[in-house]
Amino acid sequence: MKRKKTVPAEVVPKPVNDAAPVPEKDHPLYDRLFVVGFAVLLFFAMTVQTVPMSLILAAVALALSFGRGGYARFRGRLGIPVLGFLAFLILCGAASLYTSFGAYAYGEYAKLLASGALGLLLLARGREQNAGGLLFSFSAVCGVIGLLCIDAGCRGPLFRGFASFMEGLGDAAYQSLDQATYTGARFDGIYNDANLTGSLMALAVLVGLYLIRTGRKPWERFAACFLTGLSAVAFFTAMSRGAILCFGATVLCYLLFVGKGQRGQLFLLLFFTALSMGAFGLLSMTLLSSGSVLGTLAALPCGLVLWGLYEGLGQKAAEVLNGHPRLIAGIATGLVVLCAAGTVAAFTLTEPFVCTEENVLYRGADVTSGETYTITGDWDNGDEITLMAYGSTQAQEMENRTETYYSGPLSEASFTVPEGITRVLFQFRGPEGTQIRSLSLSDGTKIPTSYTLLPENLVSRFQKNLFQDRSFLLRVQYLKDGWTLFTQSPLTGHGLGATEGLLTSVQPFFYQSLYLHNHILQVMDETGLLGLAAFLALMLGAAWLLVRRLRTQQDGMAAVLLACWVMMNLHGLMEISFSVRMFQCAAFFLVLMSVVSCGEPAEGRSGVRILRVVGTLAAALWLVVSFAMLLGSQMAQAQFRDFDTTDMTRSEFLDSMEKLDRMDAYTDQDYKVNRMVNALQEGGSLNLGVASRCARELRETGDFDACYKVAAYYYLPLQDLSGFFEIMQEGLAQERSNADAWNSAFDLYGQAFAQLDESQMDAFVAGVLATMEQMEQANEYLLVPVALDEANQALADSVTTVETEDLDASAAYALLSAVFAGQQE
Repeated sequence: MKRKKTVPAEVVPKPVNDAAPVPEKDHPLYDRLFVVGFAVLLFFAMTVQTVPMSLILAAVALALSFGRGGYARFRGRLGIPVLGFLAFLILCGAASLYTSFGAYAYGEYAKLLASGALGLLLLARGREQNAGGLLFSFSAVCGVIGLLCIDAGCRGPLFRGFASFMEGLGDAAYQSLDQATYTGARFDGIYNDANLTGSLMALAVLVGLYLIRTGRKPWERFAACFLTGLSAVAFFTAMSRGAILCFGATVLCYLLFVGKGQRGQLFLLLFFTALSMGAFGLLSMTLLSSGSVLGTLAALPCGLVLWGLYEGLGQKAAEVLNGHPRLIAGIATGLVVLCAAGTVAAFTLTEPFVCTEENVLYRGADVTSGETYTITGDWDNGDEITLMAYGSTQAQEMENRTETYYSGPLSEASFTVPEGITRVLFQFRGPEGTQIRSLSLSDGTKIPTSYTLLPENLVSRFQKNLFQDRSFLLRVQYLKDGWTLFTQSPLTGHGLGATEGLLTSVQPFFYQSLYLHNHILQVMDETGLLGLAAFLALMLGAAWLLVRRLRTQQDGMAAVLLACWVMMNLHGLMEISFSVRMFQCAAFFLVLMSVVSCGEPAEGRSGVRILRVVGTLAAALWLVVSFAMLLGSQMAQAQFRDFDTTDMTRSEFLDSMEKLDRMDAYTDQDYKVNRMVNALQEGGSLNLGVASRCARELRETGDFDACYKVAAYYYLPLQDLSGFFEIMQEGLAQERSNADAWNSAFDLYGQAFAQLDESQMDAFVAGVLATMEQMEQANEYLLVPVALDEANQALADSVTTVETEDLDASAAYALLSAVFAGQQE
């Protein structure tokens, strides 16, 4: 009879976190199958980002959660974090219905269904006994994704095969990435966003560190090291400054969370990880920047070296360090000093820059406003080397515009710095083989040439002032605009997906952003204080479970989950991570793992038992209803795309559109517009009532596209110019900062004029003047005024002439007709 394996010292046996009367027994085969199956589901949830995959995940979660064990386990876990999670899902479901931007909500809610279904499945079937295996599955999924992100930097064979496979599963987005995954300074990965890649890989590295430290067998530690190495290199090549800063702060917290007896081991492991990550990350980044697939291969040894260092030195050294905090502090200080010296050396040692056809020497230097500068130094033939010196004010930076101060031969370079500019950027170009050995501004400021120890794509990330570049300034603006939206509807928010639609109504200049780069404010804007309360119940409740466990015992899993909690929430305050499907899946998994590993069932009072039953039924109902709403919308869209009107009467067409409108809870604008148009054309009191109702429902959304269609296809055919101009102005309020929307409105006014006669000129001129006044009011607020194109400006000028010269209807009609006739010529 085999002996039972001993439990590692770090993990203390605890009562099983499940509800009676189902006793928890060891089921090795079940545990392995569930861990492997959950890893597969997690991988597809994080990569196949389509609505059908969300529906599949919901169906699988519902099917696998059935049964006495799943029901009892989920019911026993209905504490504050799980109730908060469930309330958040339900409130987001409601918000997806009361939003005015159903098409946006459709995509957002599909993401939530995928991450929510996985979370509910974890709560129903995840056991404390297989918590370690579940974390290993997360590490494996992230390791694979990390390798794909690295290979995407050179569009290597792994990425191409993955993209083709995903296209076969219905997600063709990866095929369009091409070389866009390399932005010249960092590698964006398969999600085309280096910040998201960096954030996910940071979580994977944290989990990997825990798995390495708690692996019982050498092969377990080897596998954990290998996967962690892949994630670490992917994290490094992403070169996300925000993720790096948050990860650094999280590491300090992690060292605090693990307790005194484990800090020595963790400290050494962190050092070994940083060492291997830095070495192979730099190598991989250098090779990838040249398009070589060797950059992908360079990531593979990272984990092997990490394993060798940890197995050969780490564990023995940890035994010496544990229990000696002063020794750890001394070594840490020495390493900090060593790293600081290395950093100084890396940014000090330079060599001549050799020009090539592709390479550009890109540098930045601090300057004084109003001063005139020249450039001196040592280079080959200054007439052949060109320099462009440029910069931007804060407003220009936010608008992604620059101003060139000098462009010409380097030998003749001279420029004056405008007021408000404190840093100037330089681009030096020259013929193949030309060398630039040294550069200095006339005030003595040195401009570094090539850094001996650093790759150029890494150096370029630090040429702008961190707090003056567009990324930082836009995030500040997102917060201001997001807060403005929140104050307009603080209790329930504007609905799921509404942020994307409403930002243009409050922003001081036109920018495009789907999200606010702050997950707390995003929740507040879309679900209000009610949604925020539910979200905080989930997050703070999970954190409390972990803190409570760490206060009573040293628990490595609780420590790493709390570190992950810190990382995801810190970075989520400055990034869109929680709004992205792949990160939602990862974040909800790690947050709910705190319930699986550290939760304890509440006492069985009658009120608690009733709450558990209601909560369990609500979870199942949420899955079913969400599945039905998204499936209905998808089916309606498919039928609409394939709609065949051959041999169909208008009455039958109207009935079909009504049916699709009822099926689709989200993307119903096209059905309503078609019903409105055809009912209006069919005539009759009943059909006119249908057209009026559809027009009213579209108008109530306040969406510019909806208002435009109602104006063009309802009010204009009815010759109701008052309603025509009123609804256009309502729609323009939603797109206040978007010049394209204003020009579209004036284009429609031109089309409307062709359908009018002299008797309607007073109403037409008054409507155009009212729109122009609205535009002037918008421009008083906007940093970048809205401008009409030449044709539309001619219309505006002619209408102004009609007013100022007090032309009668006949003269006004003649003037405007001449203007439009001239444009057609």
